[in-house]
Amino acid sequence: MKRLLVVPLLALALAAGAACTDDEAADPAPTTTAPTTTAPTPTDEEQLEQLSEDWFEASRAIYLGDEQVESASEFLTGSYLENFEEQASDFLGSGSVARADDRSDQMVETVEVDGSEATVVECVVDADAVIDEASGDVVDDDVAAYRYRSTAMRTDRGWRYSDRETIDEEIGVTQCDG
Repeated sequence: MKRLLVVPLLALALAAGAACTDDEAADPAPTTTAPTTTAPTPTDEEQLEQLSEDWFEASRAIYLGDEQVESASEFLTGSYLENFEEQASDFLGSGSVARADDRSDQMVETVEVDGSEATVVECVVDADAVIDEASGDVVDDDVAAYRYRSTAMRTDRGWRYSDRETIDEEIGVTQCDG
């Protein structure tokens, strides 16, 4: 008789367990989903200001020996890229090194966009010194402020500078005249 009673109890226990599992599956614990946000796409002007800031930092890093000359292709195109690579390679091969100065700075003054071409005017303060690596002598420690007009082209890789001209140069100052 015990044997007959054990089998129905076992079947009842299994059915109750299965029912419990089915109930849990039918009523899962509530879940929450975080709302997704998309950052706004930067305007052309914002992209060009960022290009200018990034190029200033990258070009300094190249002359300071912290970046490879080839990294200029992330910011430049065409003859401006070719001329910069040649100039930077000549400098780095000359036995001179640059020493960073915290007074070096960059500020975008104006950005004008016309389709796939843009003009950026910026002030760049160059206070980095040039040192003869072999002797340790200071070759050039002049501080100068330059105002540049750069042309940028929209490429399939984003905005790239294609030309730069010096509008103004002042030796011995740490800011461009207004």
